[in-house]
Amino acid sequence: MKNFYIFFYLFTLLNPCIFSQENKIIGDYKSYFENTREIPYLHLNKTSFLKGEQIWFQAYIIEQNSNKLHPTSSNLYVSIFEESGKLKEQHLVKIQNGLGRGNISIDSSFTKENYYLKASTKWMKNFPEQNAFQQKISIISNNIKEKKTTTLKEKDFFEFELFPEGGHYLGNALNNVSVLVKNANNEGISIKKGYVKDKEDNIIASFKTNEFGLGKVSLFINKGEDYVFEAELPNGSILKKRTEETRDIGVLLKTSTKEKNLEIVIETNPTSLALLENKQFKIFIHNTRKYNSFNVKFLKTSLKYVLNIDKNKIPTGINIITLFNDENNAISERLIYNEIENISSKIGLEKIKIKKDTLHLSIKNTSTDIVNLSASFLPNLSKAYTNTNN
Repeated sequence: MKNFYIFFYLFTLLNPCIFSQENKIIGDYKSYFENTREIPYLHLNKTSFLKGEQIWFQAYIIEQNSNKLHPTSSNLYVSIFEESGKLKEQHLVKIQNGLGRGNISIDSSFTKENYYLKASTKWMKNFPEQNAFQQKISIISNNIKEKKTTTLKEKDFFEFELFPEGGHYLGNALNNVSVLVKNANNEGISIKKGYVKDKEDNIIASFKTNEFGLGKVSLFINKGEDYVFEAELPNGSILKKRTEETRDIGVLLKTSTKEKNLEIVIETNPTSLALLENKQFKIFIHNTRKYNSFNVKFLKTSLKYVLNIDKNKIPTGINIITLFNDENNAISERLIYNEIENISSKIGLEKIKIKKDTLHLSIKNTSTDIVNLSASFLPNLSKAYTNTNN
């Protein structure tokens, strides 16, 4: 941790490497990592089935601390639940070196339209985390039922959400707000244009979304005011979303990923600073395998505190940044993604041939590691595979 490259900018940052006293937060984190977790995943052949078909799956169990296949886990329970939560059936799958496989027949007993598939181990019951694999599956019936039709407006086919960075809005401060726009197929869409309007209907900011439906805007929010976000779809339709209630007192946690550094910004407003002077907060950067801790002390002259960290010193993949106050309570949290080596770089597709209804693939392992693969082959426009996990 002493190799972290840290800049001081408008604030006093205490040395993060000194742990002269063990506190509750650090103790809790160390205790968490003592016992590893098992994390199961099922690769299904598809998620929509006709009666008489089979649910085929390849099972993987990851050992959390190493992030590799679990070497000793032996049993996996694959269960099917009705939407009401009632257990329909359960299957025991043998696991060897982190791998297993199986199949479940869709017989006449599957009378509901939807079920939930769950994969878990007994070891997982020792921990509060919900790491079980879950996937909704649909059973397509030949019986046509009359369904009550309702008149839907176009906006009912879209999801428009606002996410204040760090989890809340703070009045009299510059807030970062993420935007998400998705269609009825749960696909992100690129909007034509987007605006933010104040209570007088004045445009005070603009935003856009990428091909994944994601966007971001920085917005100074005045105390006690709310704002309206408007997203114009490619066909000219307008979606609207109003900001939620803002806090008068609080701290903002904001992040920005540069080419080589991760920038963490702690920002507050004048009212809050009067209460925070000389108090020390903690920043934890953590995943399921390791963590790093930094301390920030508030000064009466600064509303903004910036910490720059070399990205090479942060674990790759998804990390959680949590801000704890002086009473060791988590008050803000943010997920970041630190670029990871593309797993597919270990696999080379040397030959691809298509002859009528046959697909020929030549796959080569370009690494020195053992690579395990599973595949499901479906038509490109198939609606039978709508997985919610990867």
